[in-house]
Amino acid sequence: MTFAFRLADANGDPVPEPGVEFSLGVERLVNAHSFGYDTVTKETGGEGSFEIMFRHTDQDDEELGDTAQLDLDVLDSGMLEVTDLTTVGMLTDDGNSDDRLLDWSDEKGVITSLRLTVPEIYVVASSEGFGARNRARATLTDQYGSGVGSRETIRFESTDPSVMPNGTDRTTNVGGVATLEYRR
Repeated sequence: MTFAFRLADANGDPVPEPGVEFSLGVERLVNAHSFGYDTVTKETGGEGSFEIMFRHTDQDDEELGDTAQLDLDVLDSGMLEVTDLTTVGMLTDDGNSDDRLLDWSDEKGVITSLRLTVPEIYVVASSEGFGARNRARATLTDQYGSGVGSRETIRFESTDPSVMPNGTDRTTNVGGVATLEYRR
């Protein structure tokens, strides 16, 4: 897993300032047993950013089924505000021991859920022309919450025959996502 840290202004635009120093607290755990807490100090490069990679390996004689976790905290940001843009929301700068941990597991991901979302609940449409357009999105996820299921078939059905043909099939992409665009 690679984390990218970048300087940004109040509008979220990149600030290309090199030499800004950050201290990160890093703890690796396997089956809730800590392998130590380290402090890593990094400095931004010419583009005002740096990357740091964390990798889980089986070098510690871990058994099949073990779970490794990573706890990452910003200890010192030079008084700059830290904004967490990770999809799992695991990065904090408060030193709280209740932080969300990033998990690694050697158990293969298995499809466990299907989540259906529609971005627009209400769409305003004119009675002229082709009408309103909306999109339904189906996401297959595994036990870890990651999108899985490349090339799976999802069948979209509706009780309203004017919305779409009943029983429209779509194939999921590598992230387990299938979408269907429909019109009023």
